[in-house]
Amino acid sequence: MNWRYPLKINRLILLFVLSCILLAASIAKADWINLSGAQSAPNIAEIHIEDSHVRVVLEIYVNDIDTFIDLVPEEWLKKAGRQPPPMQKRMQRFSTETLQVLTDDQPPLIADLKLVEPRMRVDRPNPFAGTINPYTGQRVPGPPEDKRVLYAELIYPFTQKPQTITFLPPVDATGTPKAAIGFITYHKGVPVIDFRYLSEAARINLDWDDPWYSRFEKKALQRWQLSGIRTFLYIEPYEVRHETLVRVKDMAAWMDLGLHGADFIEVDEFEPLKKRVGEFLLKNSKVRIDGQSLPPILDRTSFVKYTMARTFFIDQPERLPLNTAMVGVIVTYLTREIPQNVTVDWDLFSDRIQKVPTNAVDPAGPFPSYVTPEDNLLTWTNFLKTYQMPTVAGVTVEDALARVQIPLGSIICIVLLVPVLWILVQRKRDSKRFGVIAGIGAVLIAGSILFLSFSADFHRSSPGSGSGN
Repeated sequence: MNWRYPLKINRLILLFVLSCILLAASIAKADWINLSGAQSAPNIAEIHIEDSHVRVVLEIYVNDIDTFIDLVPEEWLKKAGRQPPPMQKRMQRFSTETLQVLTDDQPPLIADLKLVEPRMRVDRPNPFAGTINPYTGQRVPGPPEDKRVLYAELIYPFTQKPQTITFLPPVDATGTPKAAIGFITYHKGVPVIDFRYLSEAARINLDWDDPWYSRFEKKALQRWQLSGIRTFLYIEPYEVRHETLVRVKDMAAWMDLGLHGADFIEVDEFEPLKKRVGEFLLKNSKVRIDGQSLPPILDRTSFVKYTMARTFFIDQPERLPLNTAMVGVIVTYLTREIPQNVTVDWDLFSDRIQKVPTNAVDPAGPFPSYVTPEDNLLTWTNFLKTYQMPTVAGVTVEDALARVQIPLGSIICIVLLVPVLWILVQRKRDSKRFGVIAGIGAVLIAGSILFLSFSADFHRSSPGSGSGN
């Protein structure tokens, strides 16, 4: 019997609202920023590929519960007047008709529902919400105003590590998605994709030796940082900086990392490894400026934490996963003026790294490119026609700003007025003396006002000059 729910959605939502009222959920923050707006989709799927299973974490928008009806708790359905089939049958249908996970073109894996409960939507900041995406011309969507979601955790187990996994969203008879789902995928903790929409079949090729190199087949489903190493040239009037951002695990192709384990950089290994990587890249920074090899200066070496949106320095030692740990190294060359020509002879390639993204940045802007083993010379040429070198020039200070006027007469009167007021307070019962002293006080007050127009000039001392008069 093919059992279906003509769901009484209003009664179900009412039960859901009552459950949400009882929930005190904290709102987590995330770093993702994406012009697709997929992190703000009504429904969110976080997919984690592990050695023996795929774990899927769902946030189901309250108005899309009907699409994911097989995950709704049995007691909710019964209170809504429905009699659901056994959970095994429900999960069978969910796994083959709603959210499908296929390994190596085999039949869909059958999911095991581990947790389902009402929650509030995780806050994933989207500063571009409401703006126009310059690539598509469409407005970047924001999250739903209603933050209630049905939270679910599912496990799709497999017996052997697959080479590929395909994810299929719920679609109707015409192939149109039944619900908007934003998804992100991790392979053994390594983010493989920025947030994107799961609107059709998405296949990922898995690299079990190094999950950093796991890739979705479709170009639109690839993260912004594909390469494990990137190099930059910054051209400025009095210095040239050669900066390199490299994944630590990729450095093993050229140097001995000297780590205790194969999965983490421990806290006591943090500083020594950072130092060795900095010295190695300093030695291999082959930069020529106007045909000369200038003395290099190791300006900075720092571990860098990578997210989908940005990278930032890690100042304090901490335990880092080797698969995603990155190091940034800055080598500086001092110059007398802006150079005419700068080259980098790049020779750090490996079996995995055959194309290194580059970027040469000067006062006119960035010039992205890449180097390969066949074309390994990064070249910057000065085409700045109207650029003016920054200089230090003297600034004439107006006389009014350089001169300070101090009313000495008023200051003297005010100083003398203080003891007079004290005497008045002490001898207020002696009417004769009180009148004389009060008269003196009145004269001093009048003097302090009158002498405001009689001032002495004092000149400010400017930096590098002697004292003023």
